[in-house]
Amino acid sequence: MIVGIDPGQRGGIAIIEGANVVFISDMPQLHELVELLEKYKDKMERAFIEKQHTYPKQGVVSQGKLMKHYGELIGVLVALRIPFEEVNPKRWQAFFFGTKRKKQTKKERKKASIAKAKSLFPNVEIGNRDGRAEALLIAEYGRNLIYGGER
Repeated sequence: MIVGIDPGQRGGIAIIEGANVVFISDMPQLHELVELLEKYKDKMERAFIEKQHTYPKQGVVSQGKLMKHYGELIGVLVALRIPFEEVNPKRWQAFFFGTKRKKQTKKERKKASIAKAKSLFPNVEIGNRDGRAEALLIAEYGRNLIYGGER
């Protein structure tokens, strides 16, 4: 199993096994996340979490909340001894969209992520939730890193 985590405020989590989505959700509360990961941890190959950093025009309070939450997520993975890799957003996005994605607005990028996740996993309920879609894409990116194109 591979876990993909989009830790943003509207983030999500996805767990895949081969071509099957075992679990997908908006980001759960921390205690629920711990229970979820404990349930599957013995089958987990690795977790991939989108690396976070602060942005110049972002407010100090929102930066603090984001980095606190990101640290908590890393702490959960470490405490549960789940191997993980931090993935730069540009890396996983370039894998699916190429480098031209820079020219899109944030809203356009989120819509593209939703469309791509729906095309790769048509039977999964993603709705218009970009956190779910991006968590699923991060997991699929990780699966490709480990296993190549095999599903």
